[in-house]
Amino acid sequence: MYVDYLTERDTSGGGLSKMYYNYGDWVPPPPTPMCNSHLTASFAYIASTMQVAEIAKALGNTTDYDHYSGLASSLSKEFTSAFYSTSNGFYDSGLQTAQVLPFWLGAVPSGDQAIALENYLLNDIVVTHKGHLSTGIVGTKFLFEVLDQLGRTDLALQLAENFDYPSFGYMAVNNIEPATTFWELWDTPVEGPGMNSRNHIMFGSVGAWFYKTLAGIRTGDAYGAGGLRNVTFAPPNVLSGLSQVSASFNTLNGQVETSWKRTGGSVVCGQAAENYALELSCASIGASSGSVISSISFASYGTPSGHCNRYGYQSACHLNITQFVTNLCVGKDSCSFNASLATFGKDPCFDTFKRAYVQAVCTLPTKPALSLNVVVPVGSVSTVVLPRLEMSNIVVAESGNVIYRNGAFLSNVVDGVSFGTVTASSLVFNTSSGSYSFTASGAAPTYACTPGHVAENTAAPPSTGSQARTSPCRS
Repeated sequence: MYVDYLTERDTSGGGLSKMYYNYGDWVPPPPTPMCNSHLTASFAYIASTMQVAEIAKALGNTTDYDHYSGLASSLSKEFTSAFYSTSNGFYDSGLQTAQVLPFWLGAVPSGDQAIALENYLLNDIVVTHKGHLSTGIVGTKFLFEVLDQLGRTDLALQLAENFDYPSFGYMAVNNIEPATTFWELWDTPVEGPGMNSRNHIMFGSVGAWFYKTLAGIRTGDAYGAGGLRNVTFAPPNVLSGLSQVSASFNTLNGQVETSWKRTGGSVVCGQAAENYALELSCASIGASSGSVISSISFASYGTPSGHCNRYGYQSACHLNITQFVTNLCVGKDSCSFNASLATFGKDPCFDTFKRAYVQAVCTLPTKPALSLNVVVPVGSVSTVVLPRLEMSNIVVAESGNVIYRNGAFLSNVVDGVSFGTVTASSLVFNTSSGSYSFTASGAAPTYACTPGHVAENTAAPPSTGSQARTSPCRS
């Protein structure tokens, strides 16, 4: 078995720090260097060992399961011993890939070390790389999944939606050579004619994340002798940046389908040059009467770039003014402020002409917030996870029949639907095979933020679970 061969090489070769490797984290975006290939090879070895253990468990081979799961556990501990720098507080040289892989393995020790490493990784993405990835073929696949684990699906979505270098969007919209397929290199237009394929699926691993996270379809180990046994439908608990997704795929049992739409929210954007007023108004975008600004998804003073729904930072000239705008605008139908040093109290780059870009979401205090349609194939069952999206007094209906109200499940209302559990962030239902149409509505969150004029610097990005906080108001 290949894992046994790797174990033999690991034992005879001096351990994980000298693990045999080949290509490693191939072609990260220049000028980022490649991650330590001994580290990526060790990750592949441990991940393969974990997969063999899972296969043994599925086959009922307890002897092999105990052996390989135990081996994976000991190797994970060795991974941290070999590559973690206690003096620096991160793995290896600090590259994104080197932090992502141990998180995915579950190798990061819990407690303060995990929190510090999480903040380091988020800071590297948001601040050091201005909201961009710096990963190669291995790191890119697992970066999106790890951000989900850390409660930062919102940041993963930003990486997927970027259009400036390096990003998937840059491949498609750059003005040198717009792509129609995935490139082999992040910077294809400026490289030579050698190893530079214009039709290379290796960075297409993000497509699996589209299905699992954005569409919310998860199967895990749900396959058995009769085909697909169980499928989970779990739309992401993201309040802005994404309003609807649909997806489907074929199984031996038939087609699995899902489509969800988040309603009650409209994006409003504002821009202003330095020393001019920036205004946000729900009425200006035709939002329903009574709509108020409920969240701020982007706010920068400096030299931000892009357009509404595609804002980003392209230079070090960036001051995160999210807290300031949140405190000033959330809960109001409109607001305005002057984009200036006098307003924010800080200048992110002297002797540079600056501007402010803000993106917000307008919602009605009460309005249906989510609709989810699913098709569960014959012979299968499903778990439906409806995110709360910060709503209170939630009412859930299936095909117009109310099945959850006043904090309680109404039994025997719809054939094939039963109640699962309630968590702080979601409502869970179970279904048999068939087609179902769920809607969830409730009161939108209300905030009483104290207006303030203190801008928040990006040096300390939000930590775990920030996208699911109960209020955007922060002191």
